[in-house]
Amino acid sequence: MDVNMTVAGEALLRRLALTNGQANADGGALRISTENSTVRMETCSLQGNTSTNRGGAVFVDDGKLVMIDCSVNGNQSTGNGGGISAINNAVSGSDADANGSGHANLLKYFHRIPPLGVVTPADRAALPAVSCEEVSGNKKVTLTYRRRFGVTGIIAAYFSSNDLVNWSPQSPNTESVIGSDPVTGDPIIRAEFILPANIPRIFYQLRITLPP
Repeated sequence: MDVNMTVAGEALLRRLALTNGQANADGGALRISTENSTVRMETCSLQGNTSTNRGGAVFVDDGKLVMIDCSVNGNQSTGNGGGISAINNAVSGSDADANGSGHANLLKYFHRIPPLGVVTPADRAALPAVSCEEVSGNKKVTLTYRRRFGVTGIIAAYFSSNDLVNWSPQSPNTESVIGSDPVTGDPIIRAEFILPANIPRIFYQLRITLPP
């Protein structure tokens, strides 16, 4: 089965199995090629599809693809993307969120969270966790998170705010590796911020960006 989606707006594909599709071009099962469109796939299976060019199962050359709780297995292409290939930023860009989890691709890469499929509780545990305690009359705020081992070319910076509107760069008092993830082996980072006890409230943010 080979489908070329022409969508004005948004299309929803739910509980659909696209299997053994063949294309003599791009997208063995599905090709999305409409500007400013969104194809949302929920609980779908794409298996055994082939193409003679890009995207054994799915090819996206325009529009946006969102996949939630989908499986992509056993697909082949002679070009890029045995399962999925995309040439636009709606799926493959650093700010894209291909599975609708609320986390951009760049953030998922930094914390080693799968870009597609279901985001599990273990994956969410890789994101920054915050704790607060008093130490010698001062407050200590701690951010703990998983960082992909050997990651380069990405800027990780801390910011603070007292109103969630105005943010300023903030260097931690200490930053260290406190262990490794038992599943991925990636380092677990702990950043500690010491602030006077009389500050009524403060918010911290870890920003993951690409160099300008």
